[in-house]
Amino acid sequence: MGIDTAEQDPIAVGKNIFEHFDQFEKKRKKLAFPLLEADILCAKETPCFKKIATNIGKYKQKIQQHQILIQRYQKFLTFDQYQTASDFNYHIFLRSYRMLVDANKLVLLNAIIQAFEKQPQQAMNNLLEKKILKLFLKES
Repeated sequence: MGIDTAEQDPIAVGKNIFEHFDQFEKKRKKLAFPLLEADILCAKETPCFKKIATNIGKYKQKIQQHQILIQRYQKFLTFDQYQTASDFNYHIFLRSYRMLVDANKLVLLNAIIQAFEKQPQQAMNNLLEKKILKLFLKES
């Protein structure tokens, strides 16, 4: 969108803006963590806990593969506030919060596995300690 430009050719300016954004987006995607499967916590399945219980090894491996993401998420939860350096504008890149959602799913999945492995108190302590449940309890 180059319609607001003072230059002669708003179409050329708009194409230039789009090309820069497109290059940035491609570079960002190459550097990003791989996304989790959308249904890692069985969003579309009724016997969710059964699926997790019969595939604990697979899920533990998934949690292990994403430890850096989980650590960053847990660090993020320690912040009292969050702000970005971007203004509200149509050409500003809007951050994806998908990584926060994925990390949250992994932390919850880990707690479910701990409960299956007869460590329910440890699972609850981890969720409370990491502020996972505190966020939900605060909203209630």
